[in-house]
Amino acid sequence: MSKVTVDSLPYYDRDLDIVPNLRQRVEREIEKELKTQNNLSTCSDSQQRINHPFLEQFPELSSVSSSIKPKEIYHDLLKISLPSLVEQWGINSQPTNHNNDLGLDLERLNIPYPKDLNDLKGWQQSFNNSKAQLEQQRLRLLNLNLINQFGSNHWKLYNFLIEKEISKLTLILDDFTNQIDRVNRRRKANQTDVGDQLNDLSQKWQNLISNNISIEIMNLNLTNEIKSLKLEEEELKKKLDKIS
Repeated sequence: MSKVTVDSLPYYDRDLDIVPNLRQRVEREIEKELKTQNNLSTCSDSQQRINHPFLEQFPELSSVSSSIKPKEIYHDLLKISLPSLVEQWGINSQPTNHNNDLGLDLERLNIPYPKDLNDLKGWQQSFNNSKAQLEQQRLRLLNLNLINQFGSNHWKLYNFLIEKEISKLTLILDDFTNQIDRVNRRRKANQTDVGDQLNDLSQKWQNLISNNISIEIMNLNLTNEIKSLKLEEEELKKKLDKIS
């Protein structure tokens, strides 16, 4: 894995304020990227809904007219979902009486009686069935009484535990927030120090470059001066040779 060097100092860099029109360019690019992401998100949501094997059976909520009553919507949803329940649980979907519009099987809730009124075994089964249903109703009433008696206190206790958990999570969140603030303060202090060092080093570099340029110019001047002196020397030698 190649090593990546991160050279960004957001608390120190001032390119957005220094470079002309850079901030506007960055904002335009961010806006363009956000539009692209929103389009991708919308496409993925619609594709996910279309491909879902269960949700595709139901109508779009946005397409349901506001004039339709909620009961009609629920009835339509039940008509869509009931066939799958019938297939899964073997429910009798055919209505057994005129009051059963949804076609649920209510036969198990009735107390059957034997066809032969003299069948003692059949009457015994009907009696046991009625006792079982009465026991179930008694248990349901008992549960309702228990809920009525202890439900409010249990709910208050549950709310107290939830509030206690919320308080604990709030403390944890505050602790993490403080840690993030401390990290950001350390980052800002470190980047400010590094920025000052970079400024000093940049100034030194500029001074050294200026000195090098000055030395180079001096070298060129001296070189030209040496050349001119050599030419002057040669001319003087020629004159001396002529005199001698």
